[in-house]
Amino acid sequence: NDLESLIYEYITQYASDNKQTEDIQCFNMIIPSLKNYLINQSNNYPPKHTHLKPYALEFIEELSKEDNFVIYSFNYTNLYRFCHTSGIDIDSSKIRYVHGTLKENNMILGTKCNPLIKGDYIICQKPFQVNYQGTSLRDDIENAEIVYIFGHSLGSNDKDYFDDFFNSIIDNIR
Repeated sequence: NDLESLIYEYITQYASDNKQTEDIQCFNMIIPSLKNYLINQSNNYPPKHTHLKPYALEFIEELSKEDNFVIYSFNYTNLYRFCHTSGIDIDSSKIRYVHGTLKENNMILGTKCNPLIKGDYIICQKPFQVNYQGTSLRDDIENAEIVYIFGHSLGSNDKDYFDDFFNSIIDNIR
C-alpha cells in the first residue's frame, strides 16, 4: 500500500511531461525487482527457526473447515503453497488473486484511477495494465453473509473494491 501510495503521490503531484519516458522506465523496473524480492522471501518460507504458525494461516485453517467460502488475496505470493506447506488442506479454486501472482507472472502494481492522470502515466493505474483482470470481489462481498478482512491495509489505492460494502454498512446503521 505504501509503495502504491507513493507512486500515486508522485504522479499526481510531482510528475511532469518532460520526465514521462524516464519515469515510466523506472516504474517498469519496480515490478521485476519486487518479484525477485518476493520470490527470495517465498523460497525462505517457512522459517526454519520457528515452529509457530502465522496468524493468517491459523485463520485460513479455521476458515477452510467451512463449506462455502472464497479467499481474495491481494498478495502476489502463492497462498495455496503456503497453506499446503503448513499442513492446511484447502481447495486452490477457493483462492482468487486480485492483483495477479508471482507464479503466473501477471503481477499488477499501480495506483487507483484518477481522470487527471494523463499521457504515459496512465499505465501506472491498475486497470490500464496489460495483466489487469476484473474479479467478482464486489459482488461476492455484497452477497456474503459474513466478510472477514485480514491483513489488508484498506488503503486508498484499493478503496474502490470496498466502497460500496462499507457504505452499505453505514447506511444500515443509520
